[in-house]
Parts: sequence; C-alpha cells; structure tokens
Amino acid sequence: MMHPKPFTIVSKAIRSLPGRETITCTLGWRCRGAVCLCHLRGKWALGLAKKPDDTFGVYACDGCHAILDGRETKPHWMLCRPSHYVIFGLYLSQHLMHQHQLIEVRP
Repeated sequence: MMHPKPFTIVSKAIRSLPGRETITCTLGWRCRGAVCLCHLRGKWALGLAKKPDDTFGVYACDGCHAILDGRETKPHWMLCRPSHYVIFGLYLSQHLMHQHQLIEVRP
C-alpha cells in the first residue's frame, strides 16, 4: 500500500552544508568534483521534480552522485551493491545534520 507524501522538507541550510570534509557517501572509489546533497530516491519519489526530503540524502561527490542518480553506470570493478555505502552514508549524513543543529531530535 502506497502512502501519500504530505509535503517535502526543503532546507537551504542542509543543501549548503557540503564541503570537502562532509563527504558521507563514497562508492568505494576515488571521489571527484564538488560535494553536494544527493537525494536518495525510492518508489515514492520517481520522476522529475519529485525529490524526497532533504533529510533523506547523503553528501557525495559529483561522480558518486551521478552513479546514485543513474546518470552513470557503476564501474565494472564495483562488486558490492551501492546500497551498503548509501545506508551508512545516510546514517553519517543525519548525524552531521544533527551536529550542525539542522535537524532536532526531541527526547
């Protein structure tokens, strides 16, 4: 059963956080290009202009972002599935957002 998404969380502060030291998701190769927020897509966020919340993303370089978005195919030598790196990257990203007081967790 698909649940409708009521709204999308968009945050300039979360999107502007990336810097070289904030890479949270690498796909096991040498990173290249600028670091940006890479939204993680699922069945609920397919198509143009249907990005998930900014809190559901990882900070990745342009090369890794292109693979996660499907703009480039993963290299032939990458034996593992990118999901391993993505799940750990999401964990690190959310902790980084919390550390910079961009998301709040209430007791």
